[in-house]
Amino acid sequence: SDKAAYLLANRRQHNDHADYSFIRNLKLIRKEGWVVCGVAFLLWVMCTQTQTKIDAFMMAATYSFIEWSWYTYTVETTDRVVHIAPLRVKGRPGFTTVEQFIGNMLYLPILVNGYNVFFTLIGFIFPHLHPLVIPLRIICFPLNIWLLEIVQHDVFKFLFGFNPAWDYTGAPGSMFDGAINIAHAKLWIFLGIIAAFCSPIAGIYVIVTILLTIHTAKLIARR
Repeated sequence: SDKAAYLLANRRQHNDHADYSFIRNLKLIRKEGWVVCGVAFLLWVMCTQTQTKIDAFMMAATYSFIEWSWYTYTVETTDRVVHIAPLRVKGRPGFTTVEQFIGNMLYLPILVNGYNVFFTLIGFIFPHLHPLVIPLRIICFPLNIWLLEIVQHDVFKFLFGFNPAWDYTGAPGSMFDGAINIAHAKLWIFLGIIAAFCSPIAGIYVIVTILLTIHTAKLIARR
């Protein structure tokens, strides 16, 4: 197809993550950085219930699979635009980071539980808005994700001097020093729909099933 031909002709060859090393990045953390990490971990341990910790671990692992899969489903062109590749076109090498997994695991109780509590309180304080709570949760979910990305981006820069997990700088839609990409809003709304109607375990099942189906379809199409 024309899109496949365009992507193959204009594929960006440079791999920004080719030299990624979690161990090397750990050596960049200063003493005050380790203090911040220790405090964040203690707060996570002391302020969340066991089931919340299990859910956070599993959701963080699922998001790592989402990110790794996203790379394999997409092609970045020389203008730094990321395109969803046709099934028969090979995507980028899969990539995710340990840093983002840990950051997500620690932050997810806020992203999921805190977010749900916030809208539950809105429905309680303003009963006339109760029918709008779920639609609002879905529509505002990109803001929830972008807040996570801004917080993690700044924390990673404090710890390592840079963000080893992602950098949208130069991409259309990049904002806040490359921390977020507003072009991803549709993807985050899709996750918001799943979060609004599924329990964490059910949501994980839905997401993993979708991702594995796409991986299978790409394998078949490229035979």
